[in-house]
Amino acid sequence: MAPMLIRTVKMMILAVAVTLVAGCESMITGGPLIRPGEPTGVIEVVNNSGRTLNAVLISNCSASTYGLNRLPSGVVIPHGRSYAFPVSAGCWDVNAGYSTTDFSYADVRRRINVAPNMRFRFHVNDGR
Repeated sequence: MAPMLIRTVKMMILAVAVTLVAGCESMITGGPLIRPGEPTGVIEVVNNSGRTLNAVLISNCSASTYGLNRLPSGVVIPHGRSYAFPVSAGCWDVNAGYSTTDFSYADVRRRINVAPNMRFRFHVNDGR
């Protein structure tokens, strides 16, 4: 009987741990860009800097971090180009920048309120 009780307790602890980690996921990733059933808009990152942007972090304003890079693997935004991210309408924190092989990093951050059916152009201008 004791082994069954120990197994049950272990399963309960595992279930609690999984629930806690799942609840924190959006705090780490920045949350989903599109939430089901909500109206959407677009954040367009426009690169006016002299560099190629290789990182765009977008998170819900209530998240504790900017989250992970939202550019697809292998995709960059060269100078003079842009990339559009469909998002749910609402408040978003955006961080766009570039990193180099010597681990230096420059970025531009801004809080954006996206209205339904609207396109917000976020311009990155030489680190400003």
